[in-house]
Amino acid sequence: MAAPAEGGVCVGVCPGASREDGLSPHALGVLALLVEAARTDGDGVHVPSRTHAQRWKLNELLLTLLQGCDIPLSQLHTCVLDCCIFLADRLIQRLGVVVLGGSQAMETFFLSFEELLSATSPTIGRHGLLGMFVRRMLLAYNRLSFAQTRRLCHQLRKYWQGYIGVTQANSAVAGGIMEVTAGSGEARTGSWLEMEASDNEDIGEGPSRGDEPMSGDDDLEMDALSTRRAAFFLIQQADLVQRADGAALAPRDLHARLSSLLRANPDCDEAHLVSCLNTVRVRDTLSSLHSLHHYYDRATLSTSGGGVEPRGSALNPRYAALNMAALHSFFGHLDEARLALQESISKAEGQNDQVCLQHCLSLLAHLERARGVRCVSQLELSVRKASQVGLSLTSWLGVQALVCARASLGVRPSVLLRSLSEAERVGGRAQHAMSALAQRKLNNSALKTALWNLYGKSVMACQQAQRMVCYKPVVDFPSTHGPGETNTEALCVALCHLARLHAHQGLYQASMEVIDYAREKFPHDTHVSRLWKLVELAVSVQREVSAGRPHVAEALIPHITALNPAEGMYSQVNVLRAQGRLLECAQLLQNLMRLCEENRPGYTPELHAKCLLALGEVHVACGSPERAVPLLLRALQEARTQHAHGLLSSAAVSLAHAQLLLSQAEQANALVRGVVCGILAHGTMCERARALRTLAQTQAALSRTAHDSNINASPEWMEKCVENLEQAKMYHQIAGETTRVRDVLYLQARAHHALTTHYVGALSTDAQHAQRAHTHHVLRNKFSRAFRDMQAETITSPGCVPLVALP
Repeated sequence: MAAPAEGGVCVGVCPGASREDGLSPHALGVLALLVEAARTDGDGVHVPSRTHAQRWKLNELLLTLLQGCDIPLSQLHTCVLDCCIFLADRLIQRLGVVVLGGSQAMETFFLSFEELLSATSPTIGRHGLLGMFVRRMLLAYNRLSFAQTRRLCHQLRKYWQGYIGVTQANSAVAGGIMEVTAGSGEARTGSWLEMEASDNEDIGEGPSRGDEPMSGDDDLEMDALSTRRAAFFLIQQADLVQRADGAALAPRDLHARLSSLLRANPDCDEAHLVSCLNTVRVRDTLSSLHSLHHYYDRATLSTSGGGVEPRGSALNPRYAALNMAALHSFFGHLDEARLALQESISKAEGQNDQVCLQHCLSLLAHLERARGVRCVSQLELSVRKASQVGLSLTSWLGVQALVCARASLGVRPSVLLRSLSEAERVGGRAQHAMSALAQRKLNNSALKTALWNLYGKSVMACQQAQRMVCYKPVVDFPSTHGPGETNTEALCVALCHLARLHAHQGLYQASMEVIDYAREKFPHDTHVSRLWKLVELAVSVQREVSAGRPHVAEALIPHITALNPAEGMYSQVNVLRAQGRLLECAQLLQNLMRLCEENRPGYTPELHAKCLLALGEVHVACGSPERAVPLLLRALQEARTQHAHGLLSSAAVSLAHAQLLLSQAEQANALVRGVVCGILAHGTMCERARALRTLAQTQAALSRTAHDSNINASPEWMEKCVENLEQAKMYHQIAGETTRVRDVLYLQARAHHALTTHYVGALSTDAQHAQRAHTHHVLRNKFSRAFRDMQAETITSPGCVPLVALP
């Protein structure tokens, strides 16, 4: 969670290593080996003397066992056998005594260590390496409850049977252990029944209380893990859930593993933290809050020890309240988040914790932006204070938020891109973890891609997204998809950008292939899957509307609205326009503009400019171009303020079309010619085709004006019109807009008819005009037949923009 030095206020910073090694069957085996190694002849058993080489090998083995991971009993027996055969046999017998004796034998086993350490001349020194290990195990055992002790006995039995074998357990004990211990067979049988009963008990609390236990075929038995391996598992999964969600275990599998771990060790606070992160992935609000409460309750109790808590600890109540506020903010509970944040601020002020206050300031700025308040000054203060305190991660996140806020205010693109580059360089010098540095680079690239899309530079956006997809960083933990790959949210954003860019170019099949790749990387149960789901729905709606099937696209609108209400409403606008329901479309646009003016989250100034543009086009479609001009001028102004060059070009083309309907052909032609180059370079296929079609219509209008003033005028404008119409038709065909292809065929037929009439009238002055007149006559008939065939196949939509009649 939020660490006092670098953690940020987002939920789920990786838990650190375990604070102490807990008891495990392997640790009991090492303790049994120490008991037998420290035994002397005075204990009633003849102990053969060991040579200097044997003592040296035994000491080396003990150091290896203390520092290494848990190993099976068979491997431990083999290692001891290489040092001393007598110790290897006594090790198995000693563990057998504890296994058959149950909880009482376990108590006796640990009492022997207290006597061993408190002897007058102890074999194991209290302050040596072995003595500290023994004392730590004694302390851990004394903290166990009775239920946990029974479970430890059950785990030791499984550990011991892995070497002896279930069928040979009784015979091995009867043959070799009777000389060491005395007791009735009935008592031993009772101990076995006691441990069998404990196997079916659900001890402790966990996220899946009452769930079915894990099968024995799992590759990782959580209840048999050592504390070190369990801590590594928790750290790895927490890191992967945050940094590479697709590489982590599936939420259901991770839930089962954590349940097994918590049943074995209910006080494992790190497991509750990973459980919180896992439930956040599936948007389970109640379970995530429950796990977060358990994490801080257990972590605080286990670290306080009855003393005064350190001021810099991340487990104190102020950080608990801070992370609770961050979790509520993640789920959209703004009021609850503000209350928890107020509690965190009050506690931080009481302790004069500047680091916690800085995290609170960052989260407060985030809450204000979520409420629709543009708090640029507050973000600037947050970034400056974070740099002073030394929180490079929080400062970097603040820079990103500040860039987004400034972009909505229309700050120059060069200033924003320079800020991102400087923040990336500073973060690279201050960051030591390679995976975190790679995450910063990917997030910066994702933000740059979004900015290039906002500014209408699709080529730059495509290049930036491709760089993100091909980026192979060095990671701290290996990914399940191969070395050097990270399945981060930034990568999913890059894939979504590529899918949209391919769809804008009419490459719907390629777009779906990119989405399928994103689906493979980020399955449905990951929290970032909503990104590619939204893009998949948006591309499907765009394809169906372009193909003239708005009724199919209408069924997808509720799904888009559930993921993104703003985009869902705008997609509904496009569907209503395609269906010809212009009155409903205008009303929906008015509501959407009102939400944008209220600065609601997700309703950006760019969306407001798009609504103005769409409303102006609706007025043009209704036959009122004079009412559309003021709206289009406002859209032009807002697009220029936001530096949205793509939207600016689209508004200019719409304004030129309205001017053309108002008989202002020269102004319309000049306006289109000023933006057509940018549209052909960065625009979508639909925008390119529309710009060329509008340019052709203005050229046809200019040709008609020239013909009216001089009957022998050159048909230069009409020749250019024919060329532009042919290219516009090609773009419409690539985009799959069958209705627009039909409209272009009609315009081509009229243009060739006008050229035929011109060259027929000029036959008396030039004999070459006869061949040209025949060629245009043939083309006119060809396009007329094609238009008639498509007219019979398609249904004219009343929402289509009216065409300008050509001479």
